[in-house]
Amino acid sequence: MKLDGKIVHISGSASVNTESKLIEYGHGLIRSMVNKLLRRGARFLIQVGKEDHKTTNGSDVPLIFDWTVMSEINNYIIENGQEFKNCSRKPIVTVVKQDFITSIPPVKLNLWRSLMERGALQIEFLEEGWSSGAIRRIRMSELGDILIIISGGEGVEHLAEEYNRQFKPIIPLDLDLGSSKGDGNGGGSKLFKKMLARYDSFISLEKPISAGELFLNIKTDNGVRPFKDVTEGITKLIDNITPPMAFYVRLLSTYEAEYKEVENFFRQVVDPLMKENGYSIKEMGIQKPNDAWMNVEIFENLHKAALVVVDLTGLRPNCLIELGYALGRPSKVILTAKKDTILPFDAKMYECCFWDTKEQIELTAKKLKDYFERNFNRPSVIRYKDVL
Repeated sequence: MKLDGKIVHISGSASVNTESKLIEYGHGLIRSMVNKLLRRGARFLIQVGKEDHKTTNGSDVPLIFDWTVMSEINNYIIENGQEFKNCSRKPIVTVVKQDFITSIPPVKLNLWRSLMERGALQIEFLEEGWSSGAIRRIRMSELGDILIIISGGEGVEHLAEEYNRQFKPIIPLDLDLGSSKGDGNGGGSKLFKKMLARYDSFISLEKPISAGELFLNIKTDNGVRPFKDVTEGITKLIDNITPPMAFYVRLLSTYEAEYKEVENFFRQVVDPLMKENGYSIKEMGIQKPNDAWMNVEIFENLHKAALVVVDLTGLRPNCLIELGYALGRPSKVILTAKKDTILPFDAKMYECCFWDTKEQIELTAKKLKDYFERNFNRPSVIRYKDVL
């Protein structure tokens, strides 16, 4: 998987009953991992809020890792003189309650201000009343590309379920620190054992034969292996993850008058954008099918796709059906059509990128890229809300 631009979600916590030295190992590993992944172009999804501590002999050790991630990113930004005020892809993405500022620990306010001053934060607010941790985790799972779990309890187990539901990679580590709330069924360390037994439920690898070696290389041996070795193992594992799939929904009949124009648009404009953003491309009628029944394979791909590109040129009924299915999933959806295509009412409400055969390809490509950046993190149509 190409890490450049991908959003890495590191989540977990530690129990107050865990030895401070082991918790400190967890923070050290996270600093090493964040630094390495930043250099590979990764972005990070973080939950901003309070920070519980364990106090031993007058020394405080944080029980959660989000502020450690933010601190490492801030240090990296300062060292490299980076600014992100005019950048559409911020290094930190967060989903917060509307009154979140009051939950930031006073000792972290300078760190928060430093990141704000450099434009390093993409902040998404939950609607008033959508305050539960579960609602926030659902939205965060839609934004993240990879979940890395370090110990924790019910929260990380719920996140794993949500990422799994969207066929996104999950990397649990073997480090057992317990959980800050004393809940859950074993958190990341138990999930790591499950991954060893049936890894295809957690991750899809380009070279499955290397799975055993890759998983052994991410073991911490419960805080014994050097940070550098574990970090290198995590990086190699990510490199071997199958790239996220972009599935095309488009006019495929070669007998239609607009087929050649649609084909040129996808080959000259859409394909390069997908490859630039690290997606593998799946297109019916072009690649070798995996199922004897095309309809089955179409909907299976729609269900598993990280991104669906729907072009409504020609207004084919099957394309409209597939658009509706994609909109009901947490997948990201990009909608395009040839200029002067009159979209049906429902589709008209969704922003569409119209392309013109009379334009230079470079201009069309820029328009699609701008549309992609503008709509990439749009929330899914189906949204969850607290009952109370």
